[in-house]
Amino acid sequence: MLFAAPSYASPGCATRGLLRRSRPRWRRSLRLFSLRSRSQIREPWERAVKKLASFLARSPDTATAEDLRAFQLHLTATGVQPPTINATLTVLRFFFKVTLDRPETTRHLVFVYEPRKLPRVLSPEEVLRLLEAAPSPKHKAALSVAYGAGLRAMEVVALKVCDIDSKRMMLRVEQGKGRKSLPSRKRGIALPCCRLSYWSCCATGGALPEWFKRYRDSDKPERFDRIVQSWDTANKVTELSDYSVCTTWGVNGKHLFLIGLLRRRLEYPALKRAVREQQNLFSASVVLIEDKASGTQLIQDLIAEGCHGVTRYQPTDEKTMRMHAQTAVIENGFVHLPETAPWLAEYLHELAVFPNGKHDDQADSTAQFLDWFKRPFSNQGIFELYRRQHEQREAEQRSKPQPVKTEYAKGSMEWLEMQKKKG
Repeated sequence: MLFAAPSYASPGCATRGLLRRSRPRWRRSLRLFSLRSRSQIREPWERAVKKLASFLARSPDTATAEDLRAFQLHLTATGVQPPTINATLTVLRFFFKVTLDRPETTRHLVFVYEPRKLPRVLSPEEVLRLLEAAPSPKHKAALSVAYGAGLRAMEVVALKVCDIDSKRMMLRVEQGKGRKSLPSRKRGIALPCCRLSYWSCCATGGALPEWFKRYRDSDKPERFDRIVQSWDTANKVTELSDYSVCTTWGVNGKHLFLIGLLRRRLEYPALKRAVREQQNLFSASVVLIEDKASGTQLIQDLIAEGCHGVTRYQPTDEKTMRMHAQTAVIENGFVHLPETAPWLAEYLHELAVFPNGKHDDQADSTAQFLDWFKRPFSNQGIFELYRRQHEQREAEQRSKPQPVKTEYAKGSMEWLEMQKKKG
């Protein structure tokens, strides 16, 4: 045999010594190529180096080009499959070219051709049987997206409601394979199946993202009739406890604009300070707090401290039914969200999966405000009359032609007369 494999002496000490000596340079190589994950490079590299050391019976950094060629022939002769051979060669090429700076050593390494086989294509009936075998609508939606759009399992698991673009019938994939974000994904029947299956199971009381109207800063009214803040409070800061959420709404007639959102875990003293800070920040005229549990004490303390505008909210229904009752207002286009906001994606996701999401604080705050807004308040009739009269006067003022100021030539009789009147 032309390339006989040497006997397998124990190379453990040599390999471990090499690993210790080359580890700093190896880590620098990883940083250079942004490859730090344990499963990406380090474990395959160590396995490949140990295999080479076992074959050579000496330290791998002493290998020559002929040694590497003999090692590849040895892998082929021992029945190692082409994918494994190619993966080993990839790591060895990186090891000698980048880590050891010996690119000439790998000149005889040749990747092995992998025979490609025709895939087994399922018939439409078999695909339907596969999807129907899913134990729940959620699993059916996941299988439909993976099969119909060609997504990997890790990409399906990471999908959020805000990643569904219903208008263009596309999906957005964030941080997919290789930590890459794709602006859009394949079209197909998986998208409507995903929406129908997912929301029929998980969002029985929630609101779909496309129901909300969007506004830019230029579209926002210059002045609102009222600014209302709705608080869903919690007074614990443990990892599993709920958040305290404040949604700030601008009321312009029947149209409601979400102009701010605060979501934090706060102890009671910090919560009380946050209520006053948010009210001063937006000049809110009404601060809604549910008169229940921690909210009752908070209302009493704020009123005692002279915090004007604090309003008790008394719920009449269970929170799931309360949110479900507000979906018509959202679907009819009266609720407006900003086109861009750092909190927008999480807000939409929570409302869409309500009540089956991990947290429901933002949904509760929204439902509380919408329910309060639909209730008639004292003197609402006279308030609405004055509001309409004010809008009518402003419209008349804008429609009236502005008087043109006459300019006289300096030194003329008219100009001198005007100067005398001015004194």
